[in-house]
Amino acid sequence: MSMTFAENLREAIKITEMTTKELADKTGINENTISSYLKTNGSIPTADKAVKIAEALNTTVEFLVTGFETDFYRMRHTSSRFAKAISSLEKLPEETRDPILKMISEMSQKFSSS
Repeated sequence: MSMTFAENLREAIKITEMTTKELADKTGINENTISSYLKTNGSIPTADKAVKIAEALNTTVEFLVTGFETDFYRMRHTSSRFAKAISSLEKLPEETRDPILKMISEMSQKFSSS
């Protein structure tokens, strides 16, 4: 069963943990317009708006339209998730951050040698 544009858009928004307001701000598209795209039988954006939405959500128009997730999308999504984690780590005080980095290093070594 293929998913609709609205379902795919909801999924991309959920993955990025972005609000419709944040998406509107990033794309320059009115928040009410974005909300109309999220409705089950809502409107479909024009190509130029779909491109803006896809770029803001770090995905592809292909994913929003078809729900098809290419390896390229998965790679970008994973990179985005790690970038958020790294950004959060960088905000921590050094005495909190260092034990976390040590634990990550130890876990990485443990799982790469198994």
